[in-house]
Amino acid sequence: LADWYIGFQPLMVVANDSLYPTQSVLNAQQQLAHIPGLDIGQLEHLCKRSPRNWIVRLWFGTYMEQRGAIDQALQQYADAITVSGEKEWQPLYKASDLLERRGNTSAASEFRAWATLLRPDLIHEIGDYPLEHQPAPRHSENSVHQTT
Repeated sequence: LADWYIGFQPLMVVANDSLYPTQSVLNAQQQLAHIPGLDIGQLEHLCKRSPRNWIVRLWFGTYMEQRGAIDQALQQYADAITVSGEKEWQPLYKASDLLERRGNTSAASEFRAWATLLRPDLIHEIGDYPLEHQPAPRHSENSVHQTT
């Protein structure tokens, strides 16, 4: 129980991101991946138990990313984007980061632009990022998964 309590504060920051500065939210995302005693089985169980919870998918993605499982992290971020109705900036930003590392700069730019539309102060954290165009809203689950 004490191990899960350590994760409570960052989870609350991620879940209530509009109440916190962007950098605090980004830090909280990283803290979620390092909760003592957390393992993949627990996150899989949470995903099965709460399949429509984008925060659980984001958490799982961050956990996988920190362990170098980029494909699985991208899948979780894509699922979080879909589950959120494409209205949450956090999984968009996390996916953009991984897409950029993979060399898919076009998709990364689109996702990052989309994230900054949803969270305008994010631009202060990422600096001048070349935004090629304003992203169009997506309405297809396949559109998110095609870029990963």
